Amino acid sequence: MSSAASAIQEDDIEAQTIAMTRKRCESPGTIIVCVLPASEDFHNSKALRVALEADPTGSRTLGVVTKVDLLPPTGDFASKMNASRPGDMKLPGHGLLAVCSKPPSSSGALADRTEREWFREHPQLKSLHSDQWGMDTLSQRLVRIQRGLIGQDLPRKIDEVSQHLDSVRHTLREMPPRTVSNEQKQRLLSTAIGASSVNFYELCMAMDTCYDREMHVAARTQESCRDFSAKVEVRVPDFLSDELRDEIAGQLGESSGVYLNNFIHGNVFRRLVKKHFERPLAEEAKALVAAVVGVVKHALSQVLHQALSSSSAAASHERLADRLIASAHSLVDEEMEAALRTTSEIVRSEMRSPFTQDALYDDTLALFERLAFGDATKSAESDNFFPASFLIASSVDCKADRSDAPLCAPNAANVRKLQASLHVYKQIVLRRTSDSIPMLVRERLLFALHDRLAPDFSSTTLCCCPIYTRSLSM
Repeated sequence: MSSAASAIQEDDIEAQTIAMTRKRCESPGTIIVCVLPASEDFHNSKALRVALEADPTGSRTLGVVTKVDLLPPTGDFASKMNASRPGDMKLPGHGLLAVCSKPPSSSGALADRTEREWFREHPQLKSLHSDQWGMDTLSQRLVRIQRGLIGQDLPRKIDEVSQHLDSVRHTLREMPPRTVSNEQKQRLLSTAIGASSVNFYELCMAMDTCYDREMHVAARTQESCRDFSAKVEVRVPDFLSDELRDEIAGQLGESSGVYLNNFIHGNVFRRLVKKHFERPLAEEAKALVAAVVGVVKHALSQVLHQALSSSSAAASHERLADRLIASAHSLVDEEMEAALRTTSEIVRSEMRSPFTQDALYDDTLALFERLAFGDATKSAESDNFFPASFLIASSVDCKADRSDAPLCAPNAANVRKLQASLHVYKQIVLRRTSDSIPMLVRERLLFALHDRLAPDFSSTTLCCCPIYTRSLSM
């Protein structure tokens, strides 16, 4: 640095030299060796200050005090080496090391002996500890510092190299293969289109290895199906509540002599089912279809972009990906309309002709009658079907019907019976539609759609990619 600085003819040579030295010292892989003349007050050295600014812990800094062989017999050199004087700068880490200005002229064991003798016999040096002086100690300490820096920096370097290699691999994978013929381009394009169809099927069946959560078609559609069931259940009222009892009584009117199990075939039952089930089922089914359509369209767009981005044949026709995505979305819209029509038919059938062969209906209503006309307080076996408060109130009304109560009592008893019937039928309808409607939506928008994708992709490619068309005709 001295020779370089002397060649620069400027007024701020010292500032430039310090700036250049500081820049070198700031590098975390640099070993900083501060060379300090023994005859000077090296604790006030600018070099030492610069080193400690860049390396406050002293983990890669070593102070080397030179020209100790020129020291007079008396002085405070040992105190300076040990930083024991007030105001001395403490050098953490590896500290200070003293060496002779010129190595002994001899070599090998004789040189080592001469150096040891010098430090052990000089009045100011003999009080120093053996690890504070000597060229051998300097070499060992530099090796130790270097080993520590390598140990700290090696994992980072390994990570940098690994990241660079990963980047290179990714770049190589993304590079389109060089094609030399239309046949090769057609084969690559066919492979890419076929792969997109397979990838979509794997997403539908949860067989994929994709980390993008929005691409997991199976999981996202399952979430939408669960939401459909939960929302319908929330929107259909509790037929056992007192609020519904008044409405049911108004619909029922005089129904004396109507058997409980025949309620399901009556107009009153159908009117109540239509009023309270139709809108929740129809609207939530439509929302389910819309949710699944959104998931499927997003997945198809991503799958096609990924499959075609690596195909040089597709890259030569800029609009091919857009055309394929538009065509796929058109198929989704067609399947959406089919799903909406079929779900509407299911809801319409549920509303026009309430029906069940589920044994739960007859068994639960038989349990209700047994408890209503027996001891309603002993209702442990009905805890999963009827609240105790409802059973006790129903028992009062039903027993009044059998004890020549006033004319209003039979009507009240039938209201209770119809409440129970609607309550059980609600569980059956929810259980039935929670399977049938989501299953139909998944069938149309996932699997029926997948069956149509590959042929549609091929026909779309034939229309808009001349290379593909010419290759097939050869």
